[in-house]
Amino acid sequence: MDGLLTQIPYVQQALAIKGVGRDTIAGFLAEVGDISQYRHPKQITKLPGLNP
Repeated sequence: MDGLLTQIPYVQQALAIKGVGRDTIAGFLAEVGDISQYRHPKQITKLPGLNP
């Protein structure tokens, strides 16, 4: 899993966030996919299960 995460360009910036680890990032990306397809953060929060 670590090898695959290092191939994603924005993972290192996400790991710099306090409290965010590799498992969290892997789970997030598994749910939302490639975040470059979203133009605004609100598009991600509208996905089922991320915004009550």
